[in-house]
Amino acid sequence: ESNYLENSIIESLCYESLLERHPLTYEPVVPRLATHWKISEDKQTFWFRINPNARFSDGRRVTADDAVATWFLLMDETILDPSQQVAYGKFEEPIAESMYILKVRSKEKNWENFTTFATDMYILPAHYVDEVDGTEFLEQYQFKMMPGSGRYTIHTEDIINQESFILTRRNDYWAADERTNKYLGNFDK
Repeated sequence: ESNYLENSIIESLCYESLLERHPLTYEPVVPRLATHWKISEDKQTFWFRINPNARFSDGRRVTADDAVATWFLLMDETILDPSQQVAYGKFEEPIAESMYILKVRSKEKNWENFTTFATDMYILPAHYVDEVDGTEFLEQYQFKMMPGSGRYTIHTEDIINQESFILTRRNDYWAADERTNKYLGNFDK
C-alpha cells in the first residue's frame, strides 16, 4: 500500500531525501541531507555530500552507506514495488566514496535522472536495511518504523493497526535550526 497518500505524507515527515524541490520553481536545489552536489559534464554522474550533522532518530549518523543500502532495498524485487525498480533501475549501483560522499551514475542520459535520485528517494538507515531483504522488510515494517532523519517519528505504541497513528515531533531533530526548516514542524503530535 506504499502508494497511499497518507503513506507518502508520513514518509516525507519521518524520512528525508538528499535534496528537496524549491517550493516556487520546483527545481531540486534545497539542501536536505546533502549540503552540496555536483553533476558531471556528461550529465550522467552525480555526487552528493551528506551533511555530517545529519542524524537518524536513534542518534546514528546519516552516511553515504545509508543511501547505498536504501537503493539496494528499493531494487530488491521481493519488496513488491516494481515502480521503484523502474525508477532506480536507471542508475548503476551507487558508490560511497567516503563516509559523506555519494556517487551515482545514470545508465542513460535523461534530464529527470538527477531529480529522481536527489529528491524522490527517502534515505533509510543501513544498520536496519542491511538486516532485511524486501520480503522481511514488508513483514517487519508494515506497522512499525525504522529510525528516520526527518522532523517527526511514529512510535510503535502510537500505531493502531488500520485505525490510527500519531506522529510525534522530534525534539532532537538535527536540522531544526536550518533556514529551510523555518516555520515547518510546528505541531507536537
